[in-house]
Amino acid sequence: MMEANSIALRVATRYVQALVMPPRQILSYISKFERAFKDALATYRDSVGGLRSAYDDAGENKYLCEGLLKELGTNPISSSYGRVANEVFRDVLDALDIFQANVEKNKVTKLRNMDATPRALVEALGRVLRPDSPLQKIKQDFEPHRVANTIRDSSDGYVWNEKYEEGVPPAFVAVVEAIHREADELLSLVETTHKHIAAFVTGDVQPEKVEVLYHASVKARDIYQNGFSAEVPKDQLGLGGSQSTRGKGDGISFTYDLKAALDIARSFKEAAMIAVGDIKASTILDWGLRETEMEEFLLHLKVKAEKQHFRERVKIDREGGRWVVLQDDEEGKLVEKGIDQIFKTPIEVFNVYDAYLWAHPTRLNPVHMNRYKLIDYLKNADPKDIGVVSAEVDMTNPDISTHGGEREFRVPPAAVIKVTKFYS
Repeated sequence: MMEANSIALRVATRYVQALVMPPRQILSYISKFERAFKDALATYRDSVGGLRSAYDDAGENKYLCEGLLKELGTNPISSSYGRVANEVFRDVLDALDIFQANVEKNKVTKLRNMDATPRALVEALGRVLRPDSPLQKIKQDFEPHRVANTIRDSSDGYVWNEKYEEGVPPAFVAVVEAIHREADELLSLVETTHKHIAAFVTGDVQPEKVEVLYHASVKARDIYQNGFSAEVPKDQLGLGGSQSTRGKGDGISFTYDLKAALDIARSFKEAAMIAVGDIKASTILDWGLRETEMEEFLLHLKVKAEKQHFRERVKIDREGGRWVVLQDDEEGKLVEKGIDQIFKTPIEVFNVYDAYLWAHPTRLNPVHMNRYKLIDYLKNADPKDIGVVSAEVDMTNPDISTHGGEREFRVPPAAVIKVTKFYS
C-alpha cells in the first residue's frame, strides 16, 4: 500500500499543476505564513529605516538623494511614510490574531469545520493586493530603472544606472533597490497565500477545461474496467455517494486531491475488515492512543456511547493493558465492562472507528452517512475491488458543483471523458 500511495502521489503532482490547491493542513499553513510574513516585514522595515541612515550619511550629497526621491515620486524620509507603511500591514496582523483567537476559542485541531474561519485573513490579504494599496504604490515608486525610462532625454535630469544614480551615494541607491525588492517579496508571499486560502474558503480552485480528478469507491476495479455508467447507480457507495450537482441532477463525487481519495479508499478497506470482525473496538482505541489527541477521541466516543447504550455516566479508560467502559447500572453504580463487550456488532465498532477518524489530525473523515448500507455490502465484498480511479473530466460542464473544505467536485456522468488509472 505504501508503494502504491507513493506512486499515486507522484502522479497527482503532475496532474494538478493547473489547480490552486487549498492547504491540506490549514493550521500549520497559516502558522508558517505568519512566521514568514513577520520575518519579511521586519526585513522590509529595516530597509525603510536604513534609508534614513543612508540619507544622514550622505553629507553634502543629501540634495542629490532628495532629487532622486523627487524623481521617484516618493518621500520615505518623512515621518508620515512610516505610518503609511505600518497601516499596510496592521490589517494582516490583526486578521492573524483574530484567526488564532478563534482557533483557541473553538479548540480547533484540524481542517474539519473550518471553511469560514480564515475568511477575515483572506479579506485582509486581498486589501494588500489591491492595485491602489500602499504596498503596491511603494513597489511601483521604487522600481529600478523607472527614472531612466521617464527622463532619459532630459538634459538636466538624473540618469538611472544599474549600480547607482549618478552622483547619488551608492549606499543610498542600494537601500532604494532593497525597498523595492523586499516590497515585491512581501507582495509575492501575500499573493501566493491569498490564492491558497481563498481556494480553501470559497472552493474556487480555478480548473483547466479538462482536469484529472479522483473517485474512491468500493467498486473501483469495476469502474476502471468498464467506466462510469451514463446514470449514477442507486447503490453507489463511492466518495460521498449520489449527490446533487449544480443543475440539481445526480452527480458523482470526485476530489481533486489524491491523498483525500486514498484516505477514503483506506476507510472503505478498514470498514470491510470491521464488517467481517477482523477489526475490533479495542484495536481502534489502540490506534487512537498512538495517532490522535486521545481526549478528543474519547469525547466523541463517549457521546456515541451515551446515545447507544448508557445512562448519564460513562467513563472509558485503559486499565491493565485493556480498554474498559464504566457504565451506570440500574442502581446508579458504575460497573466495568470490556470495550469489546460493549461495542461488539460491526455497526457499533464502526461508530468507534468514526470517532477515531473525527479525532485524527491528518486523515480525512468521509463521514459515511449510509454506514448501515456500507457495512452490509462490505460483508461480502472483495477488498481487491476497493480503491481509487482517476478520470479525465470536462470541467466546462455547467452542472459541476464545487465544495471547498471537502476538496470535492460533484460531476454529472456526462462530464466524465474517460477513466485513466486504478489505485488499489
